[in-house]
Amino acid sequence: MSQECEVGSRAEVVLIDPPCLVAERDCDVDIHFSREVHVRKMALTRDGTLMANAPSAPQMTKTIRVSVPAIESCCVCVDVDLGRGDESRPTLCMLVLPKAAAEEICDLFSHMMADIYASRAGASCVDALQNPMDAPATADGPLPPESLDDQELKEAAWTTYFRQFSADFAQILKDLDSGAPGGHTGSVPMAMYLLKRRSWSTASFLLNRCLASGVRVTWGPFVLSESDLGPEQLERDFSSHVQLVEANGQDSPMD
Repeated sequence: MSQECEVGSRAEVVLIDPPCLVAERDCDVDIHFSREVHVRKMALTRDGTLMANAPSAPQMTKTIRVSVPAIESCCVCVDVDLGRGDESRPTLCMLVLPKAAAEEICDLFSHMMADIYASRAGASCVDALQNPMDAPATADGPLPPESLDDQELKEAAWTTYFRQFSADFAQILKDLDSGAPGGHTGSVPMAMYLLKRRSWSTASFLLNRCLASGVRVTWGPFVLSESDLGPEQLERDFSSHVQLVEANGQDSPMD
């Protein structure tokens, strides 16, 4: 087990695997818990509409598999009912993105795993572990010990960093769809984070969602259009700008 648990302690979701789904593709999702639980109900919803669910588990288990049908790009909410009224747990978010963007997000998750392993070995972590909103991510307790297997690394990366990243990204998409101010204020640091990570397809997806939601995208004095926001265009036009910003510590020209 990757985390020490006392008998009767609160069970938590410690990993959703894969961390990001590919839109328009059927997929099986494994929900991992911190200890064995009896899952009475698990539902995956989008805007209140049921997308998939898992039947009540007949026995105690640490992992529940849910088959998710092909759906378009969105944020899916994961609600878990363990049948104990005293255990109210927050709804979790799962991203569903176009293939190239989903692969980049999964690659980011792999970097988080590698950096946690490196940090436990005494090496310094790199910027993959930085919170995209420029606020340090916090864990509910200490990181697992130095000796971690692949499953433990996944759980450490997901609970310590990726869960919050996914929630932030999902909230930005929701705010863009609803016209809430957070769609604009949140998309700027998130887009800059993705550009610095060279996640061109994910940045393109986010910035095009901004345009579709009526949010103007600018770079310095230039107003950008859809033709400026393809992955290839972003890589060609902005990689040198991002490097200059990082080297000189300048403020982002994106607004």
